Order: sequence, then C-alpha cells, then structure tokens
Amino acid sequence: MHVRFAAVAVAIPFAAVAADKMSHSVLGWSADGRYFAFERSVVLDGSGYPMCEVLVIDADAGELSAGPFRSVLEDDRISPEHACVAARDQAQQALESRRIDPALSGQRLVLARGSPAPGDDPGTRITRMSFREGGRSCTLRLAQRPAPSPAPDLPLSAWQLALSCGGEEQILRCTECGKEPPVASGIAIVEVRSRQGRIVAVLARSTRGFEGMDVTPIAATARLPAARSGGGRRPPGRD
Repeated sequence: MHVRFAAVAVAIPFAAVAADKMSHSVLGWSADGRYFAFERSVVLDGSGYPMCEVLVIDADAGELSAGPFRSVLEDDRISPEHACVAARDQAQQALESRRIDPALSGQRLVLARGSPAPGDDPGTRITRMSFREGGRSCTLRLAQRPAPSPAPDLPLSAWQLALSCGGEEQILRCTECGKEPPVASGIAIVEVRSRQGRIVAVLARSTRGFEGMDVTPIAATARLPAARSGGGRRPPGRD
C-alpha cells in the first residue's frame, strides 16, 4: 500500500496566541483497528512559527508505536497545515508499514454527560461520559483531584481516565500509572472514536507554558471488553 497523507487533515487557520493551544486531526486507522494515527499542530508562542507532529498509537498496547514526527517551519507567515505536510512526509514510512488508511477515520461516538454518583468523593472533580458502541453501554470516568505543588501559584491536578463496560472497568491513563506527570490546570475529554472493538479517547491536557497555559491533545486507547481475547493490558504510556 502506498498512500500519501499530504492532504488528509483539514487545514485550520491559526494566529499566534499567548500560549501553545494545539489542535488535532485524525489521520486514520489500520483496517484491523490496532493502529491509530493523529497529528497535533499549533503556532508556537514567542516565535510565531507553525509546528506539527504526527503520532502513531498501538491501540492494543496503549503505547506510542511510532513518532512523534515533528516539523517546525521557521516562517511566521504560514499556517500549521504547511508544517503538517512536512510532518506527514517524515511519518510516511511508519504510516504505510502499519497500513494506516486515511479513509478509515473511525466512528465518532456520541457522548452523553452522566450525573454524579452517590459514592463520589466531594474533593474530586468527576466527569462521566456514557456512550453506546456495538450494542454495548459504556462509560468513561475522568476524575481529577488536587496534587502537591512546588509553588503556591501553580495548582496541580492528578487525574485518572477509566472505562467501564458491562460491569468491567479498566484504567486507560492516569498520573498514578507512573508515566503521566500532574497537570497544572486540568484535563478534558475532546472526542472518542472507535473501530474494530477499540476506542481512542482524545484528551486536552493543560500545563503551565512559557506565556500561559499550554493545551496538548493526547490519546488514551483501549479494547472494549467484549472484543478482548484475554490477558491484561500493559500500563498506559505517554505520548
């Protein structure tokens, strides 16, 4: 298979802002659902240069499989889309070897916000998002709580994202997993996509940046319980 990815993602107009607030675009899945690719792009604060990076995720392992392939163009007159073309060129071999198909964007799941549960800790901010996929009723539970901070003016949060389907729960990504640092402002679910019994949740993670809060899209993946063939998942990884 030889597919060019130079014009897959939607071009988004950007202007330089006082922080790095990255956007993301889905580049596609492999036909079997194991691999998922996306890109994230921004106009960098300070320089005003466009930056883009491509990441390929192993949805079964919950780990980064290839990348990030990063491109920064030293020209403040152009949009991040130009940097994304360069980043996709760098990633081309990795995308092709994993048979990422830009026509396979996955099903974007319709999320419904859930109500607080009686056992919720009042000191923890909890967001529940429910969805149905393949006849199954599932819930994503995002919990955030205050974490120790080295500075009074830098509030930190620890967080955990869990998926439950049919009474079975698994942790997809968390600060307690040993690979995810606390965040300065918080985290939010942006979108969730599914394919071939896997899901990818794209999250917006906020951290203290050079001139404000930086927002970075990150991915958390899982196989839905009914599609699992046995054995546990390895600890979630950082992308």
